[in-house]
Amino acid sequence: MLATVIVLSVLLVLLILFLIVLVNSQREKIEQAKKKGAEEFFEAILQGGFQKRVNDFKIYNQNAKEGGIVFVGDSLTENYNVYEYFKEYDVYNRGIGGDTTVGLLSRMEESVYALKPKIVVLLIGINDFELVENSTVDTIYENISAIVKEIKEHCPYTKIILESLYPVYKKEASIIDVASVMRKDNHKIREVNEKIKNLKDVIYLDVNSKISDSDGDIILDYTMEGLHVNSKGYEYISELIKGEIKNILGE
Repeated sequence: MLATVIVLSVLLVLLILFLIVLVNSQREKIEQAKKKGAEEFFEAILQGGFQKRVNDFKIYNQNAKEGGIVFVGDSLTENYNVYEYFKEYDVYNRGIGGDTTVGLLSRMEESVYALKPKIVVLLIGINDFELVENSTVDTIYENISAIVKEIKEHCPYTKIILESLYPVYKKEASIIDVASVMRKDNHKIREVNEKIKNLKDVIYLDVNSKISDSDGDIILDYTMEGLHVNSKGYEYISELIKGEIKNILGE
């Protein structure tokens, strides 16, 4: 009798353990499904916004002047009110929030070639760390190299101001949005910059070191939430870019 009770008790414990493992496994699968669903939903939103912007560019380009200055990139460019900071020039903003080097390579006609610009200000690559599968420092470098090559082949007289990837803010602060910064890493960002600064046929502009604090993070006064630049940051960056534009134009 005692032996039967012991056996039943052991079986009961094993059953409880099995149920716990099963529940945890199902919970993990549910969480993974939720995460995948959220990622796919986010990607769908990005793709929808991406295509709308590209379609808008096609319309805008019909009234654009050749020989202007085109700012090309992701949300750091889209959010950049170049029309206010560069009033003395014919400027065009061709930034798309959430864009990557891969995305930009697919929209070069609408964003650069059709405008036949005198100068392109290029800033791209930060989103690759999150949004491009199997992205590495090398793949980002290779894609930026391809973008530069494509511009030079289609617009041989266009000057390219290639901005370094901007730093992010990795420390704690009340304004920081961890979800925006995510897994972006300043060390890898600097590795990309070390590679692209040696690209031929570009004027490399090292913005990164000029807007970084002593720890290599973006200066807190220059950022909205750790990733994007605020008006004060853009005002400072605009002066850096204007210096290069004036050199190109001989002003």
